[in-house]
Amino acid sequence: MCLICSNIIVVNAYSVLMSDNTNIKIDDSRNITLAVPLVSDEFKKVQKYETIHNRTSDFLLFTLVNKAYLNLTCNWLCNVAEFENDIIARTLIVSLDSNICLTIAKQWPEVECIIFNSTDEYNQPLKWGHQDYINILTLRMQLMRILADIPFVLFETDASWLRNPMEFFNNQTLVDDADIVVPIKGYLDKGQTYTFDPMIVYPTSSSKMLFQLMETRLLANSKLFDQDLLDDLCRTQYNGVICRQFEWNDIADGKWFKLAESERSNIRPYVVNNNYYVGVTNKASRQALNGLWFLSPRGICIRSKVKNMLKKYSSSENSSAKN
Repeated sequence: MCLICSNIIVVNAYSVLMSDNTNIKIDDSRNITLAVPLVSDEFKKVQKYETIHNRTSDFLLFTLVNKAYLNLTCNWLCNVAEFENDIIARTLIVSLDSNICLTIAKQWPEVECIIFNSTDEYNQPLKWGHQDYINILTLRMQLMRILADIPFVLFETDASWLRNPMEFFNNQTLVDDADIVVPIKGYLDKGQTYTFDPMIVYPTSSSKMLFQLMETRLLANSKLFDQDLLDDLCRTQYNGVICRQFEWNDIADGKWFKLAESERSNIRPYVVNNNYYVGVTNKASRQALNGLWFLSPRGICIRSKVKNMLKKYSSSENSSAKN
């Protein structure tokens, strides 16, 4: 059954897959086993992403969130609502919890939100590297493969957008015939350089084959990280795929938070990812300490805080915030 209410869609889309036909242990202390969420045929029929693309004729912005990410998601929406280019109207949020879509609709009714019915365990704060966390990344890969027929940008809502990146994203097509564009790591570990988001995806045959292979391998190997697999396939140029990278000064990661204010003044990133920091509460606290938290204690968007932040990080002649 598919229930549509305004811009909220509820789909009974949850079915399960036990990778390698084995139980997946999430946490020995809880003694819980969970299955990898598998996108159903019914969910694939929901063409909301095409509606957004046809309406904006530009990149769709896509993210997957769970209940624990409610406040981080609302904070991101508050952040980008001040930008031009109708960023809110081109955003598609797939939520594992209905409350997120209902809460978003109250303040940002333009946002398209699809509820992907899941188990309660997947709506808890997920620990990085644990099996439930990896399973959600595998679900996200399935959704990305479905979206691969249109140009889109994968993003995470714990990031801060210091400047409007949409024109910057659009200009990436002027460089060469890239299939995807992803950030570069601020810290190089294990020899990896490719990170996962924000990711610009162009609907090319190579990007589609890349995502199809990634989906297949992730579903077959419950321990495999999407980022590790992407790094390997991009390095080897699987099937001729061209993976380009943003400059770190344009799309920064958690290393930015470690910089002194004087060092930050020398770079002007569009997006700062809130990684290298574990835990939803810790991520929110980190944003608050850096003037990047815009919600009141009751979860209401405080626009004045956003405007002050944008004024700080955007030059007056190049600001793309609304007046």
